[in-house]
Amino acid sequence: MPNDFYTTSGYPQYGAAGDSASARTEFTSIQTAFDKLPALAASAYYLIRVKSTADGLESVSPATMNAAMVPWVAAGGTADAITATYPAAAAVALVDGQLCNVRAGAANATTTPTFAPNGLTAHTITLRGGQALIAGSIFGAGHELQLRYNLANTRWELLNPANASTVTTNANLTGNVTSVGNATTIASLPAISGAALTNLTAANISAGTAGINISGSSASCTGNSATATTASSCSGNSATATTATTATTATTATTATNSGTSGTFTITGTGFTANPTATATWYLNNNVVTLNIPINTMQGTSNATSFTLTGLPTAINPANPKRAGLLSAVDNTSTYVACDAYISANVITLLPARAGQAWTASGTKYLYNGTITWTLD
Repeated sequence: MPNDFYTTSGYPQYGAAGDSASARTEFTSIQTAFDKLPALAASAYYLIRVKSTADGLESVSPATMNAAMVPWVAAGGTADAITATYPAAAAVALVDGQLCNVRAGAANATTTPTFAPNGLTAHTITLRGGQALIAGSIFGAGHELQLRYNLANTRWELLNPANASTVTTNANLTGNVTSVGNATTIASLPAISGAALTNLTAANISAGTAGINISGSSASCTGNSATATTASSCSGNSATATTATTATTATTATTATNSGTSGTFTITGTGFTANPTATATWYLNNNVVTLNIPINTMQGTSNATSFTLTGLPTAINPANPKRAGLLSAVDNTSTYVACDAYISANVITLLPARAGQAWTASGTKYLYNGTITWTLD
């Protein structure tokens, strides 16, 4: 049967005399067919694909396939008109569900930034099903953006926005406070009298005007308000007021959580003959942590049945052991597995979602993707 590799010429005919020239021609055609196959070599889980020239097959590494399936580059363009130039092998197109990864160069300043990969038409970036971004939803330089194209609505969905707040400025706030982004000043708060600070409760807070400092005999708070020298550092039942984000009213609010902060740290994989390291990026918004681990960096030769990630900063370590979701990984060089991520005592433990929950203590193991979220409670 004719095919792209070899089609017989019909030589030799049954019962016919043969000749060397025709035989050599036939063997050359067979050799050409074998030349279209990739060379056999000892490679760690290489894959086979059709060449871009469509005249044969080739073997490619997992890293090359990752770049083609989930393309990543550093952003070009501007903060609110983002561009990206991916390799041709990525075959990026405006098709429904197209996923693109890009490292932001700056924070967005408008609510309608756009994204245009590989010179395609620019379309608006939205979040949470078409809602407009706020300034800072793209946190800034280094934010690893995940964008998925929505063909029906011709827009790019930002899957990992940095901010969840609805307040866009740090303007002074008055009246009942319901949501505060990174605001540092509240213009009007109830006055706190010195005599009432022995056991600070809502009933002991009198009406009036107060600034940030607690002065006079109120320099030390006791009882339910723990200890504070300024209003911005109260703890205990008054929780944290350094970066207020939520409060029901200014007179009764007792809880405030961190918002709009981020950082990087060196993350180290254990359970390898040579433990790999990488620079991980975290974002903290409304008490929710998003951790991005660069793809394929936690990779090496396994020498243990365990797989942990260490170096988690105390600022994003949960108060209680926490399950942070599923990650995709490869075990024993070629076995794809889903693994549960558990966080406790500044360590992320990865457990394969299968009987025994153990890794193979040989071959190559690595994370195939690297974004997880959890809350700090």
